[in-house]
Amino acid sequence: MPAAPLLITSGITAAAATAVRMPVDVHAQIQAVFGARQLILQELTLLDQQRTDLGRTASLAYSSDVVTNGVDPAKAVAARDAWKSKDTDVSTQQAALNDLLQLIESRIEEFKQTNKAEVSVVLRDQIASLSVDLSTQEKAEHLTEHQLKVLWNELRDVDPGCLATMAKESTLRVPEVQRKAVVKSTRRAARK
Repeated sequence: MPAAPLLITSGITAAAATAVRMPVDVHAQIQAVFGARQLILQELTLLDQQRTDLGRTASLAYSSDVVTNGVDPAKAVAARDAWKSKDTDVSTQQAALNDLLQLIESRIEEFKQTNKAEVSVVLRDQIASLSVDLSTQEKAEHLTEHQLKVLWNELRDVDPGCLATMAKESTLRVPEVQRKAVVKSTRRAARK
């Protein structure tokens, strides 16, 4: 059998080619670890909420079934196993993210010691970005407050007695902070 033809290269062997490394982009690495940390923390918050929701949903569904059909131990086992399986999956995801977060935190601390100037640039960029996001949210909140004010004024014009009734009813249904906001808005609308 004839030998396979040799490829003509520029004189760089495969071993030498793999030994040549591209320059490391430290700025990109720092951006990645800080960005990853933020995204992981957000995801952990969502997973916490998901676990809480899983428990609520399972308890409400099982409670409804018990009230409708009575206690059935076999259904209890199935409901518990279904909830536990989903909860275990989410818990495993949380544990993995927490483990990786520890690795990322170590790398962040290392960068803070060895590349303070680059860390400063990345942090300033992230602060600027979050400030823009916050400003956008505040503008949207201001617009919502303005829309509420307009609606309160229109309600006052059409049904002035309704404002007092709404304020009283809100004390029964809404938490204290929200109730105070409704009462405050009601008083402001009534003064105008």
